[in-house]
This record gives sequence, structure tokens and C-alpha cells, in this order.
Amino acid sequence: MRFPHFAFVAAIALQPDAIGAQPICTPPAPAQCEDLTQSEREAVVAKLQKAQGDLKAGRWVPFTLLLGAMASNEKTKVTPRDAFLSLDFARAQGFTRDRTSNLLWQPVRLTYIDGSYSFGPMGRVPFFWQIDVVLGFDDIQQVSLLYRPPDPH
Repeated sequence: MRFPHFAFVAAIALQPDAIGAQPICTPPAPAQCEDLTQSEREAVVAKLQKAQGDLKAGRWVPFTLLLGAMASNEKTKVTPRDAFLSLDFARAQGFTRDRTSNLLWQPVRLTYIDGSYSFGPMGRVPFFWQIDVVLGFDDIQQVSLLYRPPDPH
């Protein structure tokens, strides 16, 4: 009884076309993130600093500004505008770009570590700002500020 079962399994194994012909599902393509060059980082920082200056001067700035944090964190009491104006973007780090085929929607992620900590169930945890900037043709389209802890290891 074992021999026919073994022969069947061996016959299937020797026919790679039969096994791999139609995959059950296609895995998603990995995100195409890349580091920005020094000049690209400086250009993003310059755009953010210009937007800060325009807001401080009372000029109209046409981009969406979003803020998020854990519900019990003190940062939820800060307005998105105040949080945006308080950040020193020249100190930001970890610039990455997520490539898209849409030239009018180019997301860039940067990290801003402000040196503050939060206390939670795991004790003292360093939080940081994850800043997602969406660049359009030549302008900022959206800035999302997320105050969060690091990913668990």
C-alpha cells in the first residue's frame, strides 16, 4: 500500500510544471523605499521650513496637515498647526521615499526624535515623530505627523 502512494508523490514531484503552473496567490510587491540624496533631503527640509515661515507670517498655505498620537498621550492635546510649527525639521533624520507612478503624489517619510519619553505598560519608552510628507509637482500636498513609540523588536 505504501509503494503506490510513494510512486504517486514521486511522479508529482518530478513534474515541476504541474506544481508551479498556477500559483494560489501572488504575494504583494515589496515597498520600494529608498534613501534620499543630501540635496533631496535639503529640498524637503527647505519646503517644510518655508511652510512653517508662511504659517507663522499668517499667509495661506494650501496643504493638508494631520496629527495623530496614542489616545492617552499628551500630544493629542496639541493642535496639528502648533505641533508642525514646533518641529525643527533641520534635525530630522531617516529620510526615505516610497516610489509611486504618480508624479503629483510623492510620499517622503522622515523621523524627528525630540528626546521625550512616555510612560506606559512597558515602562519608559522613547517616542518620536514619524512625519509623512506628500510632495506634489513642486509643492507640499499633505503633512502627517504621528507621535509614536518605536516598533517592537
